[in-house]
Amino acid sequence: MGSFQVDTCPRLIRIWKFCRFGRCPFGQFTCENKRCIDKGQRCDGKNDCEDNSDELDCDSTPCKWNSCSQICVESRVNETHCKCVAGYRLIMRNGQCQAEGDLAELVLASEAELRLISPYKIGDVNKMKKTQAIAPGYKVDSVDILYAKKQAEAYWTDHQNKRVQAMVIQISDERRSNRDADVARTVLSNLNDPRGVALDWIARRIYISDSTRLLVADCEGKFNFTLLSTNVEKARDIVVSPGDGLMFWTQLGSVPIIARADMDGFNRKVLVDNLQWPTSLAIDYPTKRLYWCDPKSSKVESVRFDGKNRQVVKTFDAASGIRPYKLEVFEDSLFITTYQKHDVIRMNKFGTGDVVYLGRGLTRISDILILQENKRPKLNNYCNDFCDNNEFCLLTPKGANCVCPDGFINANFTCKPYMPPPPECPLNCNMGMCQVLTEFCDSTLPC
Repeated sequence: MGSFQVDTCPRLIRIWKFCRFGRCPFGQFTCENKRCIDKGQRCDGKNDCEDNSDELDCDSTPCKWNSCSQICVESRVNETHCKCVAGYRLIMRNGQCQAEGDLAELVLASEAELRLISPYKIGDVNKMKKTQAIAPGYKVDSVDILYAKKQAEAYWTDHQNKRVQAMVIQISDERRSNRDADVARTVLSNLNDPRGVALDWIARRIYISDSTRLLVADCEGKFNFTLLSTNVEKARDIVVSPGDGLMFWTQLGSVPIIARADMDGFNRKVLVDNLQWPTSLAIDYPTKRLYWCDPKSSKVESVRFDGKNRQVVKTFDAASGIRPYKLEVFEDSLFITTYQKHDVIRMNKFGTGDVVYLGRGLTRISDILILQENKRPKLNNYCNDFCDNNEFCLLTPKGANCVCPDGFINANFTCKPYMPPPPECPLNCNMGMCQVLTEFCDSTLPC
């Protein structure tokens, strides 16, 4: 029967008193806005009512999305306790998990620089150290970092010059970067409009959103593979979860969406719709939840990897002047930059408590991320010795998949460089041989 408003009930069911008295017919659910939907659409993780009333009070378990920082366990009936994943420790009764090891660094991509500040101290922005990322005059659009305790390697998109670049950053004992550590190298060039970049830190692959396609490359840029090139419109941010073999990206085309696919490009699906301008994605790996910003609606939202349990974390009112633009999630906090104003704020990832300003009115901030040894889980690499040397290994939900890079074809279970067939000669030379002379500009084909 589909969906309809109670006050416009189909003619055949107007005789039912519950329809006349503002209730939906049998088998339908009555939304708060008086819309009728099939009962099977209730609690399916989608906003079928258009006011989200069909997704309220759906959890039958006492473990809610915001019950614990990471893992909620039902120990007895209606009793829960919290746990933390490996690399974190429980520090409070309210279930807060804190990363073990050194303190985190907050990285801000700003013009041609990467700035490192403390995510904990207010006002530390004036003491920040800078790392020169590329030559002055260029722009860092999106950045991701392969992190180690003493050394990190930054990868970023430069959409003005249509390329992806990288640079090694040495980390000193004071955990500040050395701007003379290395010079930038070009990983990929001649791209269309590279915007988002995400690193698979397990198999060492770079995922790139390039306007109308999604690409993946090895960290040296020797091989690349086109993951998707159809129905991709204005692809922007991209993130990956190697442990789950999944990638997520935003599209800002005529119908803005957040989409999901396996990390080899298969099993694509629309994860979230009903959006205005989703500009940034971040993954909370311990909870397997995706967070995003939408500066046009002034919202920060979150959803599970399966697209269910969509939650509005925070809606900023106009008086606050906050329009969330880029974000990162770590421990119990979200770190957010604001659109045009370029402020940096910190808030609870469940939307509770106050908003704290870490910096105000900074130079153009194009991306934000956290560096900490346990920010990303340590996992087994299923791509180790999985594919032949000339094959390209990509992680998937079931383990790994071997593909042939662009410019190669599969021949007898191996990848060989693609060689276009020679042009055919249209002349009949009887007993002679037709020879195509490619050095001639005309169509002279001597026998």
